[in-house]
Amino acid sequence: FPPHKVSRDIRRRNHEYPMFDPDYAGQIRNYQDVVNKSLNEPAPAYPLVKTVSPSWDNDARREGRGVTFQGSSPEAYHQWLSGAIQFAKNHPVADESMVFINAWNEWAEAAYLEPDVHYGHAYLNATYRALTQKQDTSVKPSLLLVGHDAHANGAQMLLLSLARLFTEELHVPVKVLLKSGGALLEQYQAIASVTLLNTIKHDELQAWFNNCGCQYALFNTSVTGDLLPAARKARMHSVSLVHEMPALIRNFNLQTQINEIAHLANHIVFPSTHVKAGFESFEPVISSAVSIRPQGLYKTITVSSSDRKAIRQELNLPESAKVVLNLGYADERKGFDLFVNAALRLHQQHPDVHFCWVGKRNRAMSRWLKKTVRKKLATQLHVIDFTSDVSPWYAAADCLYLSSREDPFPSVVLEAMNIGLPVVVHSEATGFDDPLLELIYQAPADSHAELDEALLQALNDDDPALREARKAFIRKHYLLKDYGTFLLSLFPRECVAQQENASLRP
Repeated sequence: FPPHKVSRDIRRRNHEYPMFDPDYAGQIRNYQDVVNKSLNEPAPAYPLVKTVSPSWDNDARREGRGVTFQGSSPEAYHQWLSGAIQFAKNHPVADESMVFINAWNEWAEAAYLEPDVHYGHAYLNATYRALTQKQDTSVKPSLLLVGHDAHANGAQMLLLSLARLFTEELHVPVKVLLKSGGALLEQYQAIASVTLLNTIKHDELQAWFNNCGCQYALFNTSVTGDLLPAARKARMHSVSLVHEMPALIRNFNLQTQINEIAHLANHIVFPSTHVKAGFESFEPVISSAVSIRPQGLYKTITVSSSDRKAIRQELNLPESAKVVLNLGYADERKGFDLFVNAALRLHQQHPDVHFCWVGKRNRAMSRWLKKTVRKKLATQLHVIDFTSDVSPWYAAADCLYLSSREDPFPSVVLEAMNIGLPVVVHSEATGFDDPLLELIYQAPADSHAELDEALLQALNDDDPALREARKAFIRKHYLLKDYGTFLLSLFPRECVAQQENASLRP
């Protein structure tokens, strides 16, 4: 009975609105978020009659402590009611298709269909259109997003950001299928209906794909390639995003998934020709259509002098100190050991240079650090646990050193360049194309002299004009909305019709 239950677990939006009452302790949720959750949730095993609420604000009953659905409009209400009607037709109760509306005249809770001064008869007209229109397939969750888990890593955060972009900005409703959960699961659930693979019995997987209500699927990372056969049998049009490079494919035994992607996906998107070449070293014949398109920048980094000062105080660093930063899961592929060894070398001649790694470490790297070098770098190396708020660490940094042995198209580089930071990478270790590489420093991982020189040049001799060029380049070529719109263009036209209609709205 909305707004109860259906609005549970939807994130609050209080911080997005100016508060005129400093004592306000209520809850503000986005009306469209509620609509998306109601329309995207899977049908339960029990009989369900859905309810739609034109709006909701019960602060009149609970002054300063109410719940408000911000952003209701006749258009959004029409979308919700149309979807509820279609659900009722598909899932009748005792042979009857029923929908409730809360309410006709509940003015004290802002839940009413009666005409008012602002909207006039618009909500009643929307009700009439929803009742008399032909089946509206656009309100069905047409796009399935498939990911391997919900851990707070780059590929997972990219898929989460795409889910938010599709639903909130491009008006394409989605469902999500994840192989397993993780720290980001609640954020996924706030956007769309999420199914975990371990909740589906093995012999019921095909039936799930057949009945999930999606005609199109976006598969993120090679790990999800083994689910493509089920999508193909369900006659879904599938696009696969491949981010992995050869060492990771070998380490995680993804050769079978690579084969499925090469021949079952309708379209494959690689971030670079370098990643495509690595894929072809395992599967030289690709039946699918192929595009090269790097992902967009999905995280906005904002830096301030106060953040810079606060972090440096936390690390007990003078303002004159130089900070080399890297962020990510500290393992061998990410080159945590190379990062630490660079700190050891520069520490001897340049005691004012500090190295800071933000992110969790695997056990092997933790043991290695403790046994071999931790005491030698007690004051020069700073290892910080994972945090979702990385902007202050970027603010405190003077350059980013991507120490990865291989990294297809790391978002941390885009984030650093977006604020102008100089970046040092290992030659041939990334999938960056030439225009991007021209704006960053490169050195071979096995040439310590060249690498140290590149780091010192980035720290001490970076050109201010180059900083501005980095910012402009990222903001021109790596917008997430452009990337998401491109991905939608790879599906049949009816999948993007809703997004195109939305772009025509005033």
